[in-house]
Amino acid sequence: MDENVGAALDLLLSGGDALDVVVAAERVKAWVDARQLQALHVLGGEQPSFLDDTGRLIDPGTGEAAAALRWSTGAARERIDLAGILLEDLPGVFEALERGLIGCGGGPGDHGGHL
Repeated sequence: MDENVGAALDLLLSGGDALDVVVAAERVKAWVDARQLQALHVLGGEQPSFLDDTGRLIDPGTGEAAAALRWSTGAARERIDLAGILLEDLPGVFEALERGLIGCGGGPGDHGGHL
């Protein structure tokens, strides 16, 4: 855990100025999003997609994530795809998220909840 996130977590646990707590919460949320994206990336790559007997594409990782998180399969696939983009193509952006320097979305007016 990055020192920025560790300090933010300490502040959240001990309390403090309201604005400081708001900022600290965002840093910790970003770190948690990074951990989840990392795990989703692994989950998405554990079992390859395949065609079932009817010719329908089956994506086990997406189905498992969707069921476990109570997300639609579309939302799970989008998040797994985002994880792949950040971890494989944009590692600097992922590192900033992991360090709590940027957020992953989900604020007011953000209906997508993604970067």
